[in-house]
Parts: sequence; C-alpha cells; structure tokens
Amino acid sequence: IMLTTLSLNILSNWARTVADPQQRWRLQTLRKAAR
Repeated sequence: IMLTTLSLNILSNWARTVADPQQRWRLQTLRKAAR
C-alpha cells in the first residue's frame, strides 16, 4: 500500500510539473544553478 501511495504521489507530482511550463522552467533553472 505504501509503495502504491508513493508511486501515485510521484506520478501526480510529475504530471503537475509537465502541466505547468513555468514550474518546469523553474526546475530547469534550479538544476542549472545547482551545477
């Protein structure tokens, strides 16, 4: 049950990131800055 909840949470998180281009851009910027 825990694993299913975790995968569902990751899936919803990923879907939200893909649906929101601005958030995606922010994520890429953060990743670039971390390097």
